[in-house]
Amino acid sequence: MTKENQPSPLPPQLARTLYNAALVWGVESPEAIAALGPGMERALRQRGVGAARRAWVVLRYLEWRPSLAWPPGRGFSRRAAADRLDWLERIGRGPAAGQLRWLRQLVAEALRDVSPGVAQSSLGA
Repeated sequence: MTKENQPSPLPPQLARTLYNAALVWGVESPEAIAALGPGMERALRQRGVGAARRAWVVLRYLEWRPSLAWPPGRGFSRRAAADRLDWLERIGRGPAAGQLRWLRQLVAEALRDVSPGVAQSSLGA
């Protein structure tokens, strides 16, 4: 199977969630944002199927958790930046805190090859 025929480990809906979380975490340069998707796919392929599944679950949880809260609201990606920050902080204090830390480390790893300064300064890796 060639690379063109392989499915992406990061579907577009989850990539949107990932980009929005990265923006809240301080990844602002256009180069870093453009490199995040391919870097994340590379990191997930290197780590294997288990990591891709875990990323899928964590990103899906991150997107839908605000919608399932009371009172019900919009998904993570459809909220304002300040609301996204609040949700990341809430999730970071809850039972999914370890999963969110893992995702943040994965984002830092994905950006490390492209822009080391961004990965270290804004993501705390």
